[in-house]
This record gives sequence, C-alpha cells and structure tokens, in this order.
Amino acid sequence: MPKVKVSLFSQLNNYVTEFDPKVFSTDGKIFYCKICDIKCGSAKRFNVTQHLTTAKHLKLVAQKEKNVNVKKAQQRFLTDTKKSCFNRDLCSAMLSANIPLNKLNNESFKSFLVKYTGKIIPAVTTLRKGYVDEIYDETLIKIKNAVIDKKIWVSIDQTTDSLGRFVANIIIVEKMVQEKMNDVLAKNEGYQTLAQISKILTGEETLMVRIPENLSLGDFAYFKYAPINSVDVERSFSMFKVLLSDNRKSFTFDNLKKRLIVQCNFQVVEEVESFEEVSS
Repeated sequence: MPKVKVSLFSQLNNYVTEFDPKVFSTDGKIFYCKICDIKCGSAKRFNVTQHLTTAKHLKLVAQKEKNVNVKKAQQRFLTDTKKSCFNRDLCSAMLSANIPLNKLNNESFKSFLVKYTGKIIPAVTTLRKGYVDEIYDETLIKIKNAVIDKKIWVSIDQTTDSLGRFVANIIIVEKMVQEKMNDVLAKNEGYQTLAQISKILTGEETLMVRIPENLSLGDFAYFKYAPINSVDVERSFSMFKVLLSDNRKSFTFDNLKKRLIVQCNFQVVEEVESFEEVSS
C-alpha cells in the first residue's frame, strides 16, 4: 500500500505532543520553540531533535529550571516566615465559633483585639489563603488518628441546602459501640417499649410488659417500620444552616465544607490533643 502523506498541520501538532507542549507550539504552519523564542526547522523529525541539543537551547532550559527553583524557594521562605501561632489560633477560633473571617475588617472589633492581645491583626486574605486549608487538613488528620484501629459508629443523612444543592453529612464517633449504644438508649426512654413491640411482632415474646395501656394490639402494626435515630447528624445540618446564612451565600462549596468540618470537630481535636499530651 502506498504511504499516506501526513498534512503539515498534523505533523507539527504531532511534534508538539511528542516533544512537550510546554517547550513547543504551533499554529499549524510554523513550529515555534517557546524556550528560545524562535521559529524552528520542522521538515523532518531530525530537525526538532537537533534543535533540542543546541547549546543555546540547553542553556536557556537550565536557566529556566534555575529560575523556577529560586521562585519555589522564595515562596517557601515567605510562607514559613509569615506563619504565626497567633494567626493560626485566631483563624481556628473564628472558624470553630462560626465567626466570619471578614469580621476582622470591622474597626471596632479589630481595635479590641489589638488592645487586649497586643498583636498585629492579620488581613482577612492572609488567614483565608494561608491558614484555612492548613487547619482543615490538620482537622482531618486528627479525626483519622482518633478513629484508626478503633471501633466506631457512623451516621449518614442527606438534605438540600438553601441553594438547592444536595448535601450529605457523615458523623463518625470514636467510642466503643456498646458505650455509644448505652448512651443513646439512656436518652431514649421509648426505646425499651419499641424493642418490646418488635419482639412481640416477631413472635419472640407475648407478654405486654412495658407497653403503654393506651396501645392496642392493632396499633403494633404501625411500629413495624418505626425508625430509631440518633440526632447527631441532624445537629450538623443545623450548624450547616447557620453557617450558610443569607449574607454568606457567596461561599464556594469547597470552602463551605472546610469551615463546617473545622467547626463540627474542634472539640474532637481538642480532646485528641489533650490525650496526646497526657500520653507523652
């Protein structure tokens, strides 16, 4: 079969894909080296590989890598030097208490903090860009450390927020299962009655012990699918609703998630830190 001739457009785009789009580009007619800022020969593949080995190209590549490394080092230095325990604790406290970070723009509140802490109050963008993600990540790590290799119970529920988005909240508690069950049942006085009705419906028992007098046998059928719930996950929805108030609906969903997790778990984090201090 005769060899099919490849169009110039396809040939140049194939070269760009093969030799890295960060180095070369093309408009379908001209093959261009971004590093050297010049037009390159592209009649044959050999012309491209030959350009990559020229002294000028290699020198400019090395210079670019050096500049990138210097920039990364500068960013790390700036990040490390700008971090402060006060800023982090302030951000964590405001997130945990569901205080909008932009309240720091209030001059009265800001003056109060300066007067009684003697600290320079950071800009809102400093906390938002430099500390929120860090606090969120640390919270997740604390949660993982709290439940690893331990028995837990999980409660999941879903709702729709005020913007019409479907939201699922998951509650994970690190307690012995029996301990949690005992705690839940102690707060639910009607559980024993419900358990007794269940046994009667399944034929395990026939005695009407602990059954209210105003319940007849005919009423038992209505209890067949009666749910037994913990309200912990419902509390998280209430916190979510308060967090997403009418004047805070500009939240991106990702930022909303981070703030809710930090707010819901600040007590867990404190308990883990206290346990770590005692253990050490």
